[in-house]
Amino acid sequence: MFALRPFDYSSHLGLLVDFVISGNFEVRHEAKYLLQLLDVRIPEDLIIKIKEAINDYEDRIDLLFETLDELKN
Repeated sequence: MFALRPFDYSSHLGLLVDFVISGNFEVRHEAKYLLQLLDVRIPEDLIIKIKEAINDYEDRIDLLFETLDELKN
């Protein structure tokens, strides 16, 4: 990801958003940084994709907390 910095990667916004959502720690943070470097408006469909990922992770976290509570009792 770091190697992309000097190139025009503006046509790969969707892939960068995918990396922010599902990449490992380094990939997520580098993809976020690359998106910030572009200083472009992110298309609405990609904003929606990020919001959907947030909702999905919130559901997962809720289930994990419920499971933990049930296992502790």
